[in-house]
Amino acid sequence: LNLVKPSQKQAIQLAQIYLDNLSRDIEITLLILNSLNKEIFILSAGIDPTISLVAQHLSIKKDNVYAVPLYFNADGSYHSYDTDSDLVENNGKLKIIKKLTNQYPRFIHIGDGSNDICLYKNITRFIGYGGNAYNSYVEMNADFYISEKSFLALLPLILTQKEVHTLSRDNIL
Repeated sequence: LNLVKPSQKQAIQLAQIYLDNLSRDIEITLLILNSLNKEIFILSAGIDPTISLVAQHLSIKKDNVYAVPLYFNADGSYHSYDTDSDLVENNGKLKIIKKLTNQYPRFIHIGDGSNDICLYKNITRFIGYGGNAYNSYVEMNADFYISEKSFLALLPLILTQKEVHTLSRDNIL
């Protein structure tokens, strides 16, 4: 980050690029999960405010967003990043997951990158997602791997039988 030195404007522009390229049906998938009172988190080694802007668009609680904070000067130019953030370390996501699984013992992680693999033994289920880009290493190390572009394909791997029944009863599925 100190080499690239992204400005605040560039971080916001990057968020728009992410929003323009969201996985198909992610909004409806998250609405369904929210209707079941599922806690949804974003754990990303990406930069904040970019990730927070995407999370805000997806109605994910601010406290449930983990990314690397950037600091900007008054004119919006890059100042620095939070070197104390867990997410700047190789196993940063693992540190965060260990804290979260104390509160949420049934934890399903959907990941698309190699830095997600270290979480495998610390969560209930690891679902590799290749809807945007195939990753053979993630596929080899995930409990399940989805290459379907629609996020709705994840629901059968996330929901319990009781939750499926509730959604069917309420004509949501």
